[in-house]
This record gives sequence, structure tokens and C-alpha cells, in this order.
Amino acid sequence: MIIDSTIESCGNWCGLVAAFIGCIGFGTFGAPLKAEAVDRVNADPFVLQTYKSTMCFLTSWLVLLLGVEYNFTPYGIISGLMWVTGGFCGIFGIRNAGLAISVGTWSSITVLISFAWGIFVFDEEVQSITGTLFGILMMCIGFIGMAYFTTSSSSLPSTCERECECAATNTESEQAIIPKGEEADSDGCGIIPTPLVLPETESEHSGSEASNDNDNDMTARLLDHDHGNGVDGHTGTRSTAGVDLEDPSSLETNTSSEYVSLDEAVNERRLWNQNQNQIQNNEHENDNEDESDNCENDLNANDNDKFNLFGLQCDRKVIGIIGAAIDGVLGGSNLIPMKLAPTIDRGLDYVISFGIGAAIATLAGWALRLSIASCRQKSLNAGYASLPSMHLSKIIIPGALSGTLWSIGNIGQIMSVTLLGETIGMSIVQSQMIISGILGILWFGEIKGIKMIMGWVLSAIVTFIGIICLSGEHKS
Repeated sequence: MIIDSTIESCGNWCGLVAAFIGCIGFGTFGAPLKAEAVDRVNADPFVLQTYKSTMCFLTSWLVLLLGVEYNFTPYGIISGLMWVTGGFCGIFGIRNAGLAISVGTWSSITVLISFAWGIFVFDEEVQSITGTLFGILMMCIGFIGMAYFTTSSSSLPSTCERECECAATNTESEQAIIPKGEEADSDGCGIIPTPLVLPETESEHSGSEASNDNDNDMTARLLDHDHGNGVDGHTGTRSTAGVDLEDPSSLETNTSSEYVSLDEAVNERRLWNQNQNQIQNNEHENDNEDESDNCENDLNANDNDKFNLFGLQCDRKVIGIIGAAIDGVLGGSNLIPMKLAPTIDRGLDYVISFGIGAAIATLAGWALRLSIASCRQKSLNAGYASLPSMHLSKIIIPGALSGTLWSIGNIGQIMSVTLLGETIGMSIVQSQMIISGILGILWFGEIKGIKMIMGWVLSAIVTFIGIICLSGEHKS
């Protein structure tokens, strides 16, 4: 084919360009997943992986437009299974250990695993083992440095965390209603609580200006009310029996001829006040719950430092790092099946097989989750209902864009490994951390402070030096 002969004649430079494309795709695919819509729904990790797998399958067929013939090899299913499993573990790691730590962990391990496969298993020839090891060491140091400075910069509580703290504090208050539009307090936590002011019933006596701030004022109002209505010879006031405690106007329209003692009337009015106070407190609590739901969803993974793993209580951050490490091992190995496939099925020809394998592995994952859920619920319908939502109406666009960017990166990675080998090609692609870090600094503002940014930049320079060293080590 023309495309094959062109790539072969291009040599190492095409491999480096393919590695750069892989870096761009892998370094940017996470950006759409930081959209506000994705944050709000707090999607299940396997749901996000499903979007990636779907776009990987759909876009894999585009290589046919480049003149690639359709060839399927079962090795693609193995690659897809390793990638889907690793992708799920990687997302799990991000949710529990953090983005920077997870990416730094799996990138470093991927480089080391790729080096081991290429040198010790496939006997890939390099210019110098020492130079190759030096380049890989520099990249790993750079990865760890970038992860460290990103993590240190993001250690301050987020705005979302602050808002949830405020909502929790305000919700616990039973003595005050916080009206909208008031000034923020000195801690920046919402607004200044102000005492509840209840509506007063209008007195029929034109000269009555007393308030219900205390029992003495209440007594004056009731006595004044009685005199204004010509009640004479009684030591009480009109009965409030039958008054709707949620409707203050009913106090004015009550025409009952029964009379009760003043103390009973005061108690009934106090009961009405308490009822109104409870109603408004409930409304306020509901408002706080609605406003803080999104934040609470985002913070659910951090509410508990322990994670239940097969009945064992494990540290959540440690389990997250282990998940990222598994992703690194599988990520550094998921193209090994391509090296074992017949020559005709390698390179761009392997893209379709990989996409089909990813789709099969994802469907198998959902079938497994449905089986487990159905066994727990003892019903197929109940098990299906308990599966996480895909949130199609809310995250299909960022999910599809993320999957497309990843697919572009995957094509670049496949070509890089084909032309440069597992040791060099896979390792260079892992410098995707530089791309994602630049986005984090310039676009998302994730790294703050001159010291943190300078530390990250120095780490990126160390990584780049490692890339330069590795780029000259491949022996044609």
C-alpha cells in the first residue's frame, strides 16, 4: 500500500511525529471531562471509560480512508481488554488518589514496563543501553517532579469544598433564617444569619403599634384587640380554636363566640409562631441541600478515608495509587499483542482490531456488572436499574470529544511503537504529562504560585531532556 511504503521510507522522523501526535491526544483528552456538566453528574468511572471505548471503536474505521485494508486479528481483543481494564483502574486512581499523583504513577510505570518488554523480551536494538537507561531515568524523575508540584499546588481547599462547608454550617443553624442577597460574613461563608421575622396580624384597633417581640408585647396586643372590638366583662380574648396555624389571616377572620383565657391565647399564638418558624427552617434547609448537592457529589469520594475492598478497610489514597499502578502496567503492555500479531496486522492495520477489542471488552464489563448487580438484588430488572446512568443528555458531547482525542492519541502511539519500538516509542508518548500540565497552568489554573510553577517547569525540562536522549537511541 502507498501509506505503508511512505511510512517505511520516512523512518524515525515519522515515528517521532507519531509520538508527538500521541502526546497531544493523550495530553488533552482529559480536558473535556473537566467541563462543569461532567462535574455535576459525578459520573461512574466505567461510564467515562465507555465513552472513550465507543469513540475508539467508531474512529478506528477512519483508517480505511487512508487506504488501509481491513484486517482483523484476535490479538486486538487482548489489547482492548487490557486497555479497558487499565483505563477503569486509572480513572479509579484519579478519583481516590488525585489526578497528578495518578498520572505521575502510571506514566513512570508505563515507561519502565515498556523498557522491560522491549529490551528483555523482544531484544529491541538501541544505540546504547546506558544512554537509554539515562533517558528513561530522566523522564521518570521529571514525571515525579511534575506530579509533586501539581499536587502541592492543589492542596488548598477548593471553592466547591468551601461552599459545602458553608452550606453544612448554615444548615445546622436552627435559630436563624439566612435571606438571599445579604452581605457575606467575615469568613466568606455564605451570608450573615439574621433572626427570623414573622408576619404580624393586623390589629383592628387603629392605635395598636405593639410588636410580638416578647410576651408582654403580646399581652398588650391581645388586650388592645379585645377593647377595640367592644368585648366587655370578659377577662380573656376570642378563642383561636380552629385557626389554621399556617394561615395568619385566619386569626383575623375567626368569628368563634367562644372565649379562652389570656394564657391559652398566648400559647396558641406561640404555637403558630413555632409552626411558621419550622416551615421556613425546612424551606431554608431544602434550599441549602439543593445548592450543595453538586458539591457533595464531587466530595463523596473524599468523605471517607477508608475503602472497603473485599471486606477489608484499606486507605482510600493507597488503593487509588495501586489502581494507577495497575493502569501503568497494563498501559505499558497493551500493545504487546500487536508485536505478537502477524506482520500484516501491525501498524495502522491494528487500529481497527484494537477498536473492536475495546468495544468487546467494554460490553463484557457491563455484562459482568449487570450479573453482579442482579445477584445482589436477586432480580434482573432491579440489577439493571441499579447500574450507573450514562447521563447522555448532559455529558455526551464532552464524553465524545474526550474519546475522540484519546483515539487520535492512540493512533499516534500505535504508529510510534511500530516505527520506534516498544522501548522508545511508548516511553516518548508518556511525556503527555507536559501537554496536560501546560493546559492545567494556562487554561485551568490548576498550578498556582510562582514557586510551584517554576518547580513544574524545571521538572518538565528534565522530562524533555529524557525525551531527547531516548529519541536518538533507536537503531534503525
